[in-house]
Amino acid sequence: MDALEDNMEDKTGGVGTARARGTRKFNRQITELSNLFNITDKQEFVENVSALTGITSRTIDKSKFSDWSDAVKDKNPIHLDEEAAKNFSLANFLTTPTYGTMILAHAEQYLSRFLNEINLRLDNPLTYTGERVKFGAPLYPGESLRWVLSRVSGKRDEPNLTITGLGDKDKEVVNINGLKLRQQRLEVDDKERTKMLSNFTFFQDFDITDEDLGKYYSCLEYPREAVVPLTFATALSIASLLQLCRKRTGKYDGLYRASEAEFYRAHLTLGRYRTLISHLNVKGDDKKGFVYQLGVLVNNAKNNETVFRGKINCSSTLKLD
Repeated sequence: MDALEDNMEDKTGGVGTARARGTRKFNRQITELSNLFNITDKQEFVENVSALTGITSRTIDKSKFSDWSDAVKDKNPIHLDEEAAKNFSLANFLTTPTYGTMILAHAEQYLSRFLNEINLRLDNPLTYTGERVKFGAPLYPGESLRWVLSRVSGKRDEPNLTITGLGDKDKEVVNINGLKLRQQRLEVDDKERTKMLSNFTFFQDFDITDEDLGKYYSCLEYPREAVVPLTFATALSIASLLQLCRKRTGKYDGLYRASEAEFYRAHLTLGRYRTLISHLNVKGDDKKGFVYQLGVLVNNAKNNETVFRGKINCSSTLKLD
């Protein structure tokens, strides 16, 4: 029936726009989620979650990029220098694109508020344990970024969500699926951890300071909180990859395209972290560029506790020998 209504609306030129269809799909997913958790105040839940799209919508401000670079240690010139962005041969950038990690940080703010609405209604609260990220169209300064729930799957105690970040004209900027909400934190796979520790090819230490945390929240235009968001682990991984590129080639050169992550803590703390990189796969050539898949482990340098494990796909014009 929904598909039939969509087609009829398209022909009549009524509310059958892409935005209207997206809104109906979003409302269906929220309703499905409320049914999954047997939420009694369904109408209030739907209204509160729907309102989050507006509450967490932000217009990207290029003046924040320099502070973001400092906070997450990402020195990639394509986000700071318009000429470097336009000359990056693996993408047709019109100007400096928004940091992928900044987009993910906005997603985490949306998700944390979304999760709070769910947990207020559950006896056994859920926690955020993993994700799969794939970037689409670039998001440029001056554009708006908003979030919608696009899919619900799984069981009551193991739900999986998909959220989509949309830019101007509803272009898909990023799709984050496999968002794993669980009642218990994931346990580190000691076998995989030992394997990565014995096979890493590069490591880098980074400090997350109080000043970094302040810049992080300021760049996102959210009130500062005491906790260090999980996105810092992903961001430090990207920063480490850029350091690896510079060490091997003398240049910062790359583009973050996709990732998979498991989080072993609800949030991080201030302090020193060590990122360990291992090569998993590389494809490409000198003409078309190279696509790398790399394994990443992020440990608390003080106690060697693993807080993040994942894979990151990135592209570069340079070959990392």
